[in-house]
Amino acid sequence: MGSTDKRMVLVAAGLAVSAVLTGGIAYAAFNTTVSSGSITGSAQSLRPLEVGTPATDYAGEETGLWPGDKHAADIVIPVRNDNEIAVQVSNNSITNAELRFADDGVQDACGRFLIADVPVSITDGAEFDSVVIPAGADRTIRLIGAVALSGDAGDRCQGAPFTSSWKVKATTL
Repeated sequence: MGSTDKRMVLVAAGLAVSAVLTGGIAYAAFNTTVSSGSITGSAQSLRPLEVGTPATDYAGEETGLWPGDKHAADIVIPVRNDNEIAVQVSNNSITNAELRFADDGVQDACGRFLIADVPVSITDGAEFDSVVIPAGADRTIRLIGAVALSGDAGDRCQGAPFTSSWKVKATTL
């Protein structure tokens, strides 16, 4: 065979290999999809916080409310988070459920309570707009200056006991 014939055989062989490779590349572009079986799961339920009995903490040496907001008292609320996740309590998620004098007649005569839009604080005194309660942890939330007796409270209010209850709403982080 002459050198021209050998070149034609090599070119023909090269084209054949190229055609085979091209065919292999096109085959590799096919796809297939397989579906899995059903996957099951559930969302976790948030357990309510355990809220202890709120306490009233009066300013300085005072042992009760005096008329006017200069004599406001703090409300101290112990809270426990029994969830598996941390939760956040913000100052706008704590609301007064009830704040009343024990005697309804006194309620009318004493005017109203002043309930402040207060910052939330933990017991170390630092003020926060919110408090994070870790999973399984206890915190004491202090509502600074949360309640005061109206400045126009009458004499009949003197020594009158009152009660308060509060709602605490938590949000997961």
